Amino acid sequence: MIVRLVLLVICLLAAALVDSAWASRLPLPVGPDLLLLVALGVGIRRGLESGALAGAAAGYLRDLIGGGPMGLFALSYLGVGALAGAASAMVDQQQRALPAAAAVAGTVGLGLVSAAMVTLTGAARVAWAALAADVALGAASNAVFAGWVDRLLRWIDRLAERRYVGRNIGHRVLR
Repeated sequence: MIVRLVLLVICLLAAALVDSAWASRLPLPVGPDLLLLVALGVGIRRGLESGALAGAAAGYLRDLIGGGPMGLFALSYLGVGALAGAASAMVDQQQRALPAAAAVAGTVGLGLVSAAMVTLTGAARVAWAALAADVALGAASNAVFAGWVDRLLRWIDRLAERRYVGRNIGHRVLR
């Protein structure tokens, strides 16, 4: 449990670093959102509570590196991570297209929730046509990278699972 938590925190920090240092400088109008992919992957693989927690952490990191109003992305990512976690019981975990489909749905959901939050708070005006184009491009780029993030999260789960579950630990070490 602790190993999985530490590895997921490292994964979120690495996604934030890669996102801010590399992905934002790609010659594309919209790059992949690795923090969103990690939050969606944790939500789908681990459930509602883990998805909400990973989403809140990813959103808070996005707020820190993005420079926008604090809490705006934290709440948006929390909602998307929680929805992915709530949907985890309804989807087949072994489907090959699940990470890409979750990435597309999560990107669209994040775009709508973030736009609604910006509109409700009055932080900025939302250009809905430009937002639709950005969400479509972001969903496509997230769908491409979703498989790699899913493989990374599966590797973390395999690494953190307890081996020899039925084996008792001896209490008479020194005799």
